[in-house]
Amino acid sequence: GEVLVFIEVKTRQPDSVSAPERAVDDDKMRALRRAARDYVRRAAFDETSGERVLRFDVVTIAGMRLQHMRAAFPASQPASLY
Repeated sequence: GEVLVFIEVKTRQPDSVSAPERAVDDDKMRALRRAARDYVRRAAFDETSGERVLRFDVVTIAGMRLQHMRAAFPASQPASLY
């Protein structure tokens, strides 16, 4: 089936203390999920034909090092424990 992939790209200088993927925290994931829901609604992405497949990837670039993390976080947000 078809997969709709949303990609977040993060960059850092090679001498940075923090890894670029660390910038994709809970708040960022929540914002990306919200943006994806809005896009799907506006683009009339057909959610009824088979299972809806959304995927969130993260691409990190640190200097000359590029990493592609497929399915970096789940499309649905886990239920809160609080």
